Amino acid sequence: MIKFRCPRCTQKIAVNDEGAGVEISCPTCTEKIVVPPQSTPEFQLLPAVPVRFDRDWQRRAEQAEQRAENALTTVRAALVPHLARLMMDKLVQTLVSQRRRLMDTQENAAQRVEDLEKRLETLQQRLHRRLQTYERRIGILQAELAAKEKENGELATANMRLARRAMELERLKEAVEAESMDIDLLLRT
Repeated sequence: MIKFRCPRCTQKIAVNDEGAGVEISCPTCTEKIVVPPQSTPEFQLLPAVPVRFDRDWQRRAEQAEQRAENALTTVRAALVPHLARLMMDKLVQTLVSQRRRLMDTQENAAQRVEDLEKRLETLQQRLHRRLQTYERRIGILQAELAAKEKENGELATANMRLARRAMELERLKEAVEAESMDIDLLLRT
């Protein structure tokens, strides 16, 4: 495997050993590149050098670790207030946004309630007018009914008088007929 960098954009490129000397295009910047015969020194493996661990090196490593830990603690201590402030700002923005939506919702609800109240008032007025119309009509019908009852009473009284008179006439007719029979009998005799 041959490894090298693009001379134009420094993109790392790896090609099989069979690709040595072939012209290719950089996958990033499309620069035409001829593949070198071997990997560049940067990608070549270094020979293993025995490492000697001595106390000085170990002490330096521990100091470096301690400095890194101190730097991390310092960075954390410096970042925590900023992060807390950032989180607080984000929370406040969220709360303001939610409050705005709630206020809009409340305003819409209040408008709907107002519209419903207007509609109810209109319906109540219509129902009140109908009720008044019905009450007037009932009053008229009751007056007509009372007049009809009075008229019916008068007709019943008149019918009774007529019936009595008819009965009287019938009695008189019978009496006249009886007398005329008596007179006829008397005249024959």
